Amino acid sequence: MTQDEAEYVEAVRAANTRHGYHSDWREFTAWCTGHDLDPLPAAPTTIPGYLTELIQAGATVGTMSRRLSAL
Repeated sequence: MTQDEAEYVEAVRAANTRHGYHSDWREFTAWCTGHDLDPLPAAPTTIPGYLTELIQAGATVGTMSRRLSAL
């Protein structure tokens, strides 16, 4: 992706969406730290494990969808 394309993609995203993605990424990395896992590169079981805990905590489908998009 060129710099111009990257800037376009960044500009298209709503500020609130970018803020949400940053927040979701921080939460995921904190979860990884708490489970002694590396967020990047994530092991094949890391993201499903994270999503499973979100389900068990009562996360909505919308919340899980955005979190997955952020990752």
